[in-house]
Amino acid sequence: MTDESRATFTLRASRELLDRLKQAADEHSHSMNAEIIQRLEWTLDDYRFQLHGPLGLEPADPSDAYDAINRVESELQQMKDDLQEFNKPNVKTDISPREKAGIAGWIKARITHLEKKRDFLKKNIVEERIKALIEQSNAEWERKYPDGQEPPTPYDIAVAEYDRIHGTKKKP
Repeated sequence: MTDESRATFTLRASRELLDRLKQAADEHSHSMNAEIIQRLEWTLDDYRFQLHGPLGLEPADPSDAYDAINRVESELQQMKDDLQEFNKPNVKTDISPREKAGIAGWIKARITHLEKKRDFLKKNIVEERIKALIEQSNAEWERKYPDGQEPPTPYDIAVAEYDRIHGTKKKP
């Protein structure tokens, strides 16, 4: 990245948050700046997410969740394959063991992030299905029994069916 394509800004954060970022950066063997940028990129990826929800990520439209799950699972599998390939003992690289550990740590962190995102999306889909079924059931109930009318009891249904079959319905 050239200096012309970079921007500088001041970030105000609690000491606790900065300490946590520093610890994460050390675990991944890179700078705090790189850690912050990576985490921001994760939240601004191409999954059409809005910033809310328990992970800070929720699809803008629940129907997008299926596509998002497929993309997440595809990326997750690719990351797992990359990690497995990267950790093979016979792989020759020009990087130091510290750098290799940092890259492996970053891949593991990304895998964890993707697993949480996938699980959140799946939970979101189940909740949306339940809400839709409840709404459908309520609408059907209102259509069948308007104005708070009580539904017939199983006994009433059995008597009506008996009367219909045997033609014994009493007239008022």
